[in-house]
Amino acid sequence: QNPVSQRQRRNIYTSISRMSNQAWALHIQIELKPSFVDKFLLKFSELARHVEANEPETLSYELGRSDRDPNVFIIIERYSKKEFLADPHQRSDSFKKFKSWMDENAEMVVRKDGFSFYEQNIGYMSR
Repeated sequence: QNPVSQRQRRNIYTSISRMSNQAWALHIQIELKPSFVDKFLLKFSELARHVEANEPETLSYELGRSDRDPNVFIIIERYSKKEFLADPHQRSDSFKKFKSWMDENAEMVVRKDGFSFYEQNIGYMSR
């Protein structure tokens, strides 16, 4: 068994404390059946307008569309703190309405995957 040195422990704590000062992001890739795409775009745009107007700690809330397959999308969400995903975002009536619609139409989803991460402040998100 290899014990963690004092220096390694300090580096771990430093990394964790830095994470609290970095934006947290969630990327969700979703492929939809073609017959649902237009309605999905409408519903997502309604939610995005709500987020922009009412969630100041949401740094970015963007929908991207694949340049290879018009039925594949990526949702990019960026928050100043991870906790803001749960509250206020997921507690908002607008999100609950969108989620309910997604759940009621679960057959529209061909594939869904995602991951989350803390930004490392290397590079830039916009000019």
